[in-house]
Amino acid sequence: MSTPHPIRCRCGQVRGALAFPDQALRLVCYCRDCQTAAHALGAPERTVDANGGTAIVASLQSNLAFTQGSDQLACLSLTDKGLYRWYASCCGTPIANTVRRPQMSYVGIVHSCLGESAQQVAQAWPGHFDVNPTHAKGPVAKPGFKALVGTLKIARFVLGARFTGRWRQSPFFRNGSAQPATDVRVLAHAELERARQSV
Repeated sequence: MSTPHPIRCRCGQVRGALAFPDQALRLVCYCRDCQTAAHALGAPERTVDANGGTAIVASLQSNLAFTQGSDQLACLSLTDKGLYRWYASCCGTPIANTVRRPQMSYVGIVHSCLGESAQQVAQAWPGHFDVNPTHAKGPVAKPGFKALVGTLKIARFVLGARFTGRWRQSPFFRNGSAQPATDVRVLAHAELERARQSV
């Protein structure tokens, strides 16, 4: 059993840990929505790299636990059907992304709460694969066999959690329901357009 990896927002009010980090996978997402969310939260240079990529560690929500500051968790969504994008309201640190259905217990933990830098997170998870390169701002390798294998591995974890009921263990949803742990702020159209134009 591997040692849990610490989670911490920039100001330290939100803290927690990711269990079984050796089973998690690191990926870099270049999609327009991840870039837009980073601009909406402010200080995008702390989240996206020069090519517009956001380093994410993929795991299950049941592997994530907050030990301090869970009352500081806030949730943003770009649209009324988009991903839930969780962040620390105290300092704006992006924490994680989840889908709206808790049965799909995938969680993408943003690198900004896993270490001082994306490079430090890369040292903890040396292997990675790239996804959604269409909106990359520079040359990025096309998703290939490595991305396919990573995606299938994540899908296997999610299906396992669905069948065993582990999906009900989530810090982001209330009592195994589809009710988010906090109110979700959906960006107003003008706010969304401003963030998109900044990408």
